[in-house]
Amino acid sequence: MERLITQFNGQCVPRKMVYANSDIETGNNCSDPLQEVFNRLGEYEATGLTPEQVKAAKWIPCSERMPEPEQAVEITYTRKHYKTGKTIYLTASAFYEDGTLTEEDSDYCWENADNWEYDEKRDSYIIPEGWWEAVSFSEQSGVVDMPVIAWRPLAEPYTGKES
Repeated sequence: MERLITQFNGQCVPRKMVYANSDIETGNNCSDPLQEVFNRLGEYEATGLTPEQVKAAKWIPCSERMPEPEQAVEITYTRKHYKTGKTIYLTASAFYEDGTLTEEDSDYCWENADNWEYDEKRDSYIIPEGWWEAVSFSEQSGVVDMPVIAWRPLAEPYTGKES
């Protein structure tokens, strides 16, 4: 996304105003860049989203950071198209496990845990690190066996009340 604002003499000003005019105080040639800023601000405000909602909607690369364990998120994963071999990008609802929780500590049902590492102190199996598809209408969760490249928090559920 092109940035319209920059810092100039300690103040936020339209980027084009700084480059179009070496003396920002004169205000020469300011109408076009200022109008562009106002237009973009108007478009943003027309979405009805708060800054927090805009921030929450951004994708976070997995190389940057991972979500908290068992936090339901939307993921982007890749796979090869079965006919063309081209990389395709897909999304799913999922959660991440960091390899430190046991099935007893988890909020999910783990019935097929018998081939996982067993923690004798906690008398429970350790959930392996990785991504798991978050299935809403089943107690089972499936392993995501495709490369996950990014994630973002899920939107808040609709409650019928204006938030």
